[in-house]
Amino acid sequence: MTIDEIKQELKARGWTYADLANRLKMNEGSLKGILSGGRVLTKTLENHIELLFQQTRTAVFVYSVDIPDGTCREWVPGWDEMTQKQRECAVRAVVMKTLERLKQIGMECLSEQDREAMAACCTELSPRRPR
Repeated sequence: MTIDEIKQELKARGWTYADLANRLKMNEGSLKGILSGGRVLTKTLENHIELLFQQTRTAVFVYSVDIPDGTCREWVPGWDEMTQKQRECAVRAVVMKTLERLKQIGMECLSEQDREAMAACCTELSPRRPR
């Protein structure tokens, strides 16, 4: 990763030199000296920066959510007349619809190239359906 690529990545992320220095646990002045070309960008630091950028692109979210009955009554008409199984299906459907909307919002924020990469990744990760 070159100094110019690092600067471009910082700009794309909206990070300052201070942000990057903080994440690398290094002095901001030292980082500025390196990124201005006044000091040498070592291979070790280059690898650390690249790894940091890669790690902050990836996130795994796992949530367990307890949804109160009052909220479910607001979300799902006829909640009180449903069986437990129907309630579980209804809440699951609402949560899945919400996740789809969040996915749509997130995809709208990505560049075309990132959307294509995400679509390819999601296709690879999708469970195979039996034929």
